[in-house]
Amino acid sequence: MRILLRIAVVVAALCGCDASPPPLTDADCQNTYWCTEKGRCHAQGANCVATKTADCEASSDCKAAARCELRGGACHKSISDPCVAGALCKSQGYCVSNNQGACCNNDGWCCTAAGGCSKG
Repeated sequence: MRILLRIAVVVAALCGCDASPPPLTDADCQNTYWCTEKGRCHAQGANCVATKTADCEASSDCKAAARCELRGGACHKSISDPCVAGALCKSQGYCVSNNQGACCNNDGWCCTAAGGCSKG
C-alpha cells in the first residue's frame, strides 16, 4: 500500500498535477442543486456558499424547511422563529411559519398553537 502511495505522489509531482480542486466562479455555482435548494450561489475558493439573504430566501430549503437566515455562508433556520423553536416542529415537522399565526409542514398542513390544523 505504501508503494502505491509513493508512486501516486511521484506521478503527481512529475505531471505537475495539483491535488487541490480549482477555484470556482459564481457562474459555476448558479443553476446547481447547491444554489436552488440550499441558497449557496456564490463561489468562495472551491466551494459554493451563501453570501446574500436573498439567496437563502429564494432557495427551496427556505420554503420547505424555513432555512431562510444567512449565517456563516449557509442558510439556517431562524433561531427567533416561534415555529422553529416550537414543540410541533421537533415532534411533527410543523416548522415553517405561514405568517398568519400557524406553523406548517412540507405537505401543506398548518397548525396553530391552540391545536387547530388544516390543509392549505
